[in-house]
Amino acid sequence: MISLELLADGVLVLDASWRIEAGNRRAVALLHSARPALVGIDFWSAMQADVADRFRQSVEAALRVEDTHVLIACHEFEGQWVEYSFRKHAEGFVVTLRDATESQKLMRRLRDSELRNQVLFGLNPNAMWVFDIDSLKIVAANHAAMDFYGIRQKKFLSLTVNALFPDRESAPLIELAQAPPPRVPQPARPLLCRQKGAGGELVLVELGCSPIEWKGRPSMLVSLADVSGRHLAERGLQEINDELHRHLERCQADLLLANRDLDAFAQAMSHDLKDPLHVLNGFARALSKKYANVLDVQGQHYVDRIQATTRQLAKLVDDLRTLTRLHRLPLVHEEVDVGLICTELVAGLRRRHPARDV
Repeated sequence: MISLELLADGVLVLDASWRIEAGNRRAVALLHSARPALVGIDFWSAMQADVADRFRQSVEAALRVEDTHVLIACHEFEGQWVEYSFRKHAEGFVVTLRDATESQKLMRRLRDSELRNQVLFGLNPNAMWVFDIDSLKIVAANHAAMDFYGIRQKKFLSLTVNALFPDRESAPLIELAQAPPPRVPQPARPLLCRQKGAGGELVLVELGCSPIEWKGRPSMLVSLADVSGRHLAERGLQEINDELHRHLERCQADLLLANRDLDAFAQAMSHDLKDPLHVLNGFARALSKKYANVLDVQGQHYVDRIQATTRQLAKLVDDLRTLTRLHRLPLVHEEVDVGLICTELVAGLRRRHPARDV
């Protein structure tokens, strides 16, 4: 008896007729029996009446063909779950009693969580279905999936994964489901494929896949999103981008041609226009030197104006030629005194037009 008291679990030793021969205080506490002493009385009489009536026949029948049996009973008044583990021995039975309240609470929470998940799965607006990884048989489908495919639940659950894909396009999904899990977790990668909708038309969809355990079996949860509209929009956007790219190439070609024409014009202007200006300036310079004694003040002024104008035109030609080459030259940022430039421009205008108020 002393050795039984050293055990953390409750223990009862029964003879072949189910009478209690020995037990520890932990067993007495877990039985919640109203009897002060248990030795010598029938085991089923020591238990609460409702528990004994519910389980006696099934336990005795099980132990007639097996050596062990386990039952979990709820003592509702005490709000406690107790696990009874029966084991045969040569002269009767040994019953081990354990407090299973916490484990039962966890199991209940797990069942409640599974029930909530199934409710959320069924009511989810996105089409979702689950298939067994080994058999590839579809084991669950929500209402949105049945509406999308136009298949009733009974028929849906008789199908395999291949039945939902045209031309055996299910291979990537099956390969993903049956591949060994990666050592380093990686983000799920959606699969783009075709599915046959309720109207028989092929629909471009995106499949999101996640491995789960469904009723104790390794399975794959598949969620489906119709991306046909998005795909058409992306294709239209791509066509617009392609057209813009072609238009840009045409504009660049036109600009290159225009720059080439501008270079040719500048080159021609530099040679064809500057040569006559040099000739004109030379004649004016010769006229000023050779006939300086003959020209009066007004005549000399005209000659000077001719020389100044030819020099200005020659400079303008050089500036235009420089302007045509600017797009090929590197840009150098410099500070410019705009006031000084304006002063020089005003002074030049006053010299050319002394009668005007500049």
